[in-house]
Amino acid sequence: MHARVHPLWSKARKAALVCAALLLHPLQFASAEAEDVLLPGDVAVSSFAGVKLQTEALPPNVDPVTKTVIDPDGITLTIFNAANVPLSGAGTQLNLPMRLNFTARQLGHVFPLAYDMLPPDERGTPGLYAGATSAFGLNIVGPDGDEDGMPDRISAGAPGASFMEGQFGPSADGGAGAIWKIDQATGQLSLYAEIKNSGPGLGGLAFDPASRTFYASDLDTGVIVHLGGAATGNGLGQFDHGVDARPLGGKTAVPDDGRLLDISSPQFNSADPATWGSTQIERRVDALAVHGGRLYYAAADGPEIWSVGLGPDGGFQEDARIEFAVPLLLPGTVTAITFDGEGRMLLAIRNAPQNTGDFVALTASGPSDVMRFTPESPDDPQTPFAWLPDAEFYGTGNAPEHRDASGGVALQYAYKPDGTLDLSSC
Repeated sequence: MHARVHPLWSKARKAALVCAALLLHPLQFASAEAEDVLLPGDVAVSSFAGVKLQTEALPPNVDPVTKTVIDPDGITLTIFNAANVPLSGAGTQLNLPMRLNFTARQLGHVFPLAYDMLPPDERGTPGLYAGATSAFGLNIVGPDGDEDGMPDRISAGAPGASFMEGQFGPSADGGAGAIWKIDQATGQLSLYAEIKNSGPGLGGLAFDPASRTFYASDLDTGVIVHLGGAATGNGLGQFDHGVDARPLGGKTAVPDDGRLLDISSPQFNSADPATWGSTQIERRVDALAVHGGRLYYAAADGPEIWSVGLGPDGGFQEDARIEFAVPLLLPGTVTAITFDGEGRMLLAIRNAPQNTGDFVALTASGPSDVMRFTPESPDDPQTPFAWLPDAEFYGTGNAPEHRDASGGVALQYAYKPDGTLDLSSC
């Protein structure tokens, strides 16, 4: 399981830090009615759906892996009620009551999440937004060659191949570029937007409360898409890190190579993420977060954290800059960015993807961190960046090293001594 989170709170509500090995996202709306399905403090968790055998009994000499497919009824997004937790000690594993969940059959696999927490107006209504992902692998099937009445699981591209059921949402509703919305008041699931994407999916989502618009990073082309609209997300513009930003940081411009994922081609290999159609690493953008009138984003090349200014309407300014390089022990991706109430930046790392074909491992093993960076105060003009170079690390997981993050970091309200939410306290 993986995680990606961004900070959202009303002007009167800051939040305390929560880190987790799952995709956690605190629900922080400016207002919520008692009859709403989703309430302040709710936590969303994204996960892999799990697998099942296509048949109850395997024919003789058949490798079970070849008949193992995504379970379309497996849960890929759960919203938990975290309004009351036992405060028995740090590091306690919580058994939170489930409020709502969605299956792979309903929306496929999702990873980036973003919340619109503002009161309803002509520009939109509150809700949770979830973006399609390849973070849990890309799995395909081909025509029924063994005449058992079911499509055959294959690992290499071939004519007639299609994505496995449950990989992405229903084919009529949303594919690899889908952004889904779960309405705060009703809990209803709907397709908010569909970015043209051949398969690698979306890297990050972010919400700008000033303009009530969204940003999505497209792993297929490398552009950050600006979206707005009440019921349907309409394209408002785009930002090309490879062309628009890199030259401002003294780097060579890198246009998209136009490569697309083609699962009908033998060049596609479900066990090799390099064949999944992502844009060049110099262009790739993953995590996103809005803070202080700027959109912060994780550039895969490095990786590095960059930012670009936002106008009153959420449009992109021409002032992109490098914030700092991210020190990693192993190859990995910054899959979450968020900010605490003191303006410190928190990053969550996910190790390089790994797909062995047997659904055993989704990412490479090894330490994976949640890191916190503090802005220089006052800014030292003699240093290359405006952030202190030494990151602080937040311990996660039960291993002795406590470096078992899964790519996400979340902000949550504080809790009172009795374990209930304190909506007015950081």
